[in-house]
Amino acid sequence: MHHKRPDLSCWRPAQTKAERLAERTPLSGTAPLFTTRACSEPVAAQFPIRAWTDGATAGTNPGPCAYGALILFHGKRHEIGAFLGPGTNNIAEYRGMIAVLAWLVEHAPRERALIRTDAQLVAYRLNGTWKKKHSDHPHIQALINEARGLMHVLPHVRIEWVPREQNTAADEIASRYLERKLEPLWL
Repeated sequence: MHHKRPDLSCWRPAQTKAERLAERTPLSGTAPLFTTRACSEPVAAQFPIRAWTDGATAGTNPGPCAYGALILFHGKRHEIGAFLGPGTNNIAEYRGMIAVLAWLVEHAPRERALIRTDAQLVAYRLNGTWKKKHSDHPHIQALINEARGLMHVLPHVRIEWVPREQNTAADEIASRYLERKLEPLWL
């Protein structure tokens, strides 16, 4: 018997009931739409803004860190990133997500946006899939609160976790900022 291999490009982690309901909710209205599942390109095509974000540390963690992001909007490529100095990879990942959310608030607050990250912690914590741990550092909780505050200003944002292999552009941008110790820049 010949079996077809499953298509893993649209692998989806288990969803909560709230995520399943949100998926059926139209993208109209004012309530933010937050999900964390990976999706296929036909779903991604529904979003005029697509972004990928990543954080990086050099050598050790903690150590020198940076973030980078690629945003595609109206056929134009926008890169944002910054060298952050000493910190952890988690700090860089959250700072990258916050930078993309701030860019959206400034440039396209009413557009549908799909933000992809290879940081499960960031995607799942911002969407409420993973709950707060007692050991969370207050600085990390402040970053989560900042990101969620920006998310509530944006009515049509979807954040998804993707495997590292699908996030190479953002990784390259973060690495460039890390290597060159570049100051924040929005192109």
